[in-house]
Amino acid sequence: MNEIFKNLITMDFSSKTKILKTYINGTKNWPKTTLFLLGLFRKVNWDFKNLGKIELTRKDIDTGVLSFLISVSNDNLTEKQEKTIQSLLFQRNNKIIEINGIKMQNYDLPIIFENFAIEQFHVKKGNGKNVIDIGANRGDTALFFGNKNYNVIGFEPVSELYNSAIKNIELNKSFKEKIIMINKAVSCKNGETKIYINEDLDNRSGDSSQYLDKKGKYELVKTITIEKILKDYNITPYILKIDCEGCEKDVILHSDLSMFKEIYFEYHVPYTNIAPEILIDKLKTQGFKLIEKEETAIPGIGIVKMAK
Repeated sequence: MNEIFKNLITMDFSSKTKILKTYINGTKNWPKTTLFLLGLFRKVNWDFKNLGKIELTRKDIDTGVLSFLISVSNDNLTEKQEKTIQSLLFQRNNKIIEINGIKMQNYDLPIIFENFAIEQFHVKKGNGKNVIDIGANRGDTALFFGNKNYNVIGFEPVSELYNSAIKNIELNKSFKEKIIMINKAVSCKNGETKIYINEDLDNRSGDSSQYLDKKGKYELVKTITIEKILKDYNITPYILKIDCEGCEKDVILHSDLSMFKEIYFEYHVPYTNIAPEILIDKLKTQGFKLIEKEETAIPGIGIVKMAK
């Protein structure tokens, strides 16, 4: 049984209904593709209503490519977004892929889709403004912001992800002056913490580490606060991006973030056990307004944009 059906089994009824509705509405030949999902075909020409026919294999299920395509199958994609998705699909078996002039290791295509095709961070040109990127993963978001002409200080505590980020930045030498990567976790306290590694997720993405799920293998990493970052690097803050699998709770609730102009954060209710509205309300007390809140296909996980 593949991961899509495994996830459906564990979801609540409303979530199952949402996923199935998206699947049926976004797919022209869903009876045949259902047989593919059940393992009766090794490949299929999947006819998406907004992307046309795409030949998919079992590998596209395992790597999350199919889940991503289903998630955007009902979206009103622009012509540029459609072309970007098609370009990434064409390159999906390459070791190095290139998108918008940026080269990256091909490690987790859905994350690259989200950042460079869908552009989940709807930013304008940066003109040299500064971004603090908490949970920089393999450097994909740092490269995205760098390509928008921002200067980026990226923080990634997991050593494998940090080393991969350094390699991705080295593939794009023109960005080396714009991006600084730091192998630390951002927290509400300076010191050390344990970052637990989910080995079942094979370190393809940032989901392979958990800030709050304290079990299994871990790395002991140094922590740094927002206050110390601003002092040590002497920068004028503009954008704060937080995607750190649960650390958003401590950073937002116990830090002064009023000096930023825009904040993007991904909330993780399954890890933090607090509603995103609590984090949103805290930022409102520091002068921010809610611009956008969008939940992902996974219940309790979504992205929030706030700005002044």
